[in-house]
Amino acid sequence: MLAKDLISGTISPLLLSDTANKAMDLMEEFKVTHLPVVSSIDSNNKTLLGLISEEDLLNIENPSITLDEVHDLLSSNFILENQHIYDAIFLMGNNKLSVIPVVTSKHSYIGSINTRSIIKFLNEFTAINQTGGIIVLEMNQHDYSLAHIAQIVESNDSKIYNSHISSVNNVNNIEVTIKINNENIDAVVHSLERYKYNIKYTFNNTTESNSKLEENYESLMSYLNI
Repeated sequence: MLAKDLISGTISPLLLSDTANKAMDLMEEFKVTHLPVVSSIDSNNKTLLGLISEEDLLNIENPSITLDEVHDLLSSNFILENQHIYDAIFLMGNNKLSVIPVVTSKHSYIGSINTRSIIKFLNEFTAINQTGGIIVLEMNQHDYSLAHIAQIVESNDSKIYNSHISSVNNVNNIEVTIKINNENIDAVVHSLERYKYNIKYTFNNTTESNSKLEENYESLMSYLNI
């Protein structure tokens, strides 16, 4: 999935002629702490000038001044429309952004990605709304083979929905999380143990726990005003 595929239609950009006070009002309305600033509302001449943050706006003594008077506060964070969504997630996380502007190769602004778009993407990508079980393994990074793990899972009439690798305190070890399509994960766990895999955690999505997960997700979406 590309960055342009996750553009949110709810984020309106600012102009240099807009006041700091208007920027704060729009941030409150959109529930974000950053907004893009563009050169024009004309879609054929809408160049991205930068990104303004709530933190910078709060430090302005006179909220009635225009953004043109504080253009030096604009940051240059953006992502190209054809970059992978992983790049957008990295930029937003690394720079603590609530919004990342999306531009063409000619730096024309075409929209923005916000945290709500990212959460929706992760919900679909990680199969969080699919019933099944979760198994977390810990192993030396040199012993990792997704093909072998998948072979064991499939030998027990199950499929891997999603897998994720994360580092642990031991620099040589990794944590491998897999979500499978079978709620009864006992057979898969026993097979993995027979092959000397270290099972760190298991989570079995019963109807009750899955309903709770969906309830928590809906609460989060409601909080984010989606």
